[in-house]
Amino acid sequence: MSAAPGTYEIGPFRLSIDERAVYRAGRPLPLTPRCFEVFRELVEAGGRVVTRDRLLTRVWSDAAVEEGSLTRTVSMLREALGPEGGDLIETLPRVGYRLNAAASPGPSGRPGLARVVWEDREFVLVSGENIVGRDPAAVVRLDIHSVSRRHARITLSETEAVLEDLDSKNGTFLGGVRVRSSVRLSDDDRVRFGSAEVVFRRPVSGSTVTADLS
Repeated sequence: MSAAPGTYEIGPFRLSIDERAVYRAGRPLPLTPRCFEVFRELVEAGGRVVTRDRLLTRVWSDAAVEEGSLTRTVSMLREALGPEGGDLIETLPRVGYRLNAAASPGPSGRPGLARVVWEDREFVLVSGENIVGRDPAAVVRLDIHSVSRRHARITLSETEAVLEDLDSKNGTFLGGVRVRSSVRLSDDDRVRFGSAEVVFRRPVSGSTVTADLS
């Protein structure tokens, strides 16, 4: 990769360089600063092998460190990434590590004001109106029979997210209660549009762990 963008998309993950954070489905992962830097080096290498010497020089430039610290940090990183961690980061014995996934530049700046997660899909919301429904132009497209073409609307700003039902046939429900007027959404709210249940996610800043555990 040539110029480093503000963010990268790696499968279900989003790495934000400006925030020094890694997100999965809109939620920040609990990474130590060194875990974040190791992951960033692997992502920016674009699938090339990153040697152990390079990682030790780049990530631990301010301290004398043993190679065991790098091994422990990579182990912690894999654990934080979850089930994909083991396959995502390949170990080349006595050489280094490589990222086994395509990393594409994402939009610069922080990852969207909010997201909606439905099963294994993720929809980034925009500032202003976000239509939910089967309409191909909907920001949150839920293409199943129980969802109306223009089912609901989420209006998003820096300070709040407001949910409204648009006279849908099968209704919109927040926490099991049918939405009949405008209601505010909070992080981790569960919303049902017809039979499609989604989770509303609002990213939290300052997500990296400040303690260095390596």
